[in-house]
Amino acid sequence: MFVERIDGDWMDHPFWRAGFVIAKATDLLKLQNSVVPSVVIDESRGVAAERIAAANPARPGSSNPPKLSGQSNVARRRPLQAAARTSEALRLNRKVHVWRRAVKDLFLDVQSGKAMRPEACREVVDQISASLAENPKALIRLTRLKSMDNYTFLHSVSVSALLMHLYRHLGREEAEIQEIGLAGLFHDIGKLTVKPSILGKIAPLTDAEREVIRSHPERGRDILERSPDPSQILLDVCLHHHERMDGTGYPMALAGEEISFHARAAAICDVFDALTSVRPYKAAWTPGAALSKMRSWTGAFDPDLLEVFATSMELSVDEVESPAPSDTSSFSINGYSDPSAA
Repeated sequence: MFVERIDGDWMDHPFWRAGFVIAKATDLLKLQNSVVPSVVIDESRGVAAERIAAANPARPGSSNPPKLSGQSNVARRRPLQAAARTSEALRLNRKVHVWRRAVKDLFLDVQSGKAMRPEACREVVDQISASLAENPKALIRLTRLKSMDNYTFLHSVSVSALLMHLYRHLGREEAEIQEIGLAGLFHDIGKLTVKPSILGKIAPLTDAEREVIRSHPERGRDILERSPDPSQILLDVCLHHHERMDGTGYPMALAGEEISFHARAAAICDVFDALTSVRPYKAAWTPGAALSKMRSWTGAFDPDLLEVFATSMELSVDEVESPAPSDTSSFSINGYSDPSAA
């Protein structure tokens, strides 16, 4: 079978990437012995199931499926804990995709000129918040599962979840947690005004295309200001989540304390999610590699808040200091390898 995507916890993947054919029995056993809940396959790029069945006929009178060479009974046994984890992951995965659809509908309504529906927005935030309270690790891991065609909408869900998780870790009031969750959900709404050909461009952006990208915070602020009674947190995060502590960000080149706490937190969550996601111009990084690279960008993020974020994600020192990929030059902007800019 051709494995298009490996689901589940990024740290439990037995392979460093998806997009390969399982051609060896050892690879099959490695996958079966892992706690990965499921994989997505592309039947058009693998060996037809009929050919496998023909090559491995079942014994007469047996109801057992054919066993591939090298597959052991031990490998097929899964601990109860892993089975429970798989069930929970699938349940949460369904929730995440419901939220993605809801966010997409909300975005498209706003794009078509309709007013934002606060009650629908808050319902999504409430559900994300409730799931975070139940199992924050499982939900945040699941938000890593993005395909290129739904990235914008799941990125919004992810940043919302990451911000609420961070604020809950900081002991903030529930009302503020809900507000920052809403802000995370709509921080990138201005990208709806940017052509997909620019957002998904693999080649380096032209100066004109870069200016279009850099205009999305202001475009988003303008969209949100047309909604009924938008909060200041919502407008602030949308407009300033690309500002950087040393003044090299955009759209206003704010620096240090000129940038609100909410915008500084959003900047960290936005870039972390972008780095750990598959994009047209980059592979997904591990969370440890992403944090390591973000710490190396001196002047980009609030250093104290970045350390709190790392603690909230429960990453060990070794994981945070793990090496990052060497392909950062392909999406460098503002002096930093910041893929969230595109």
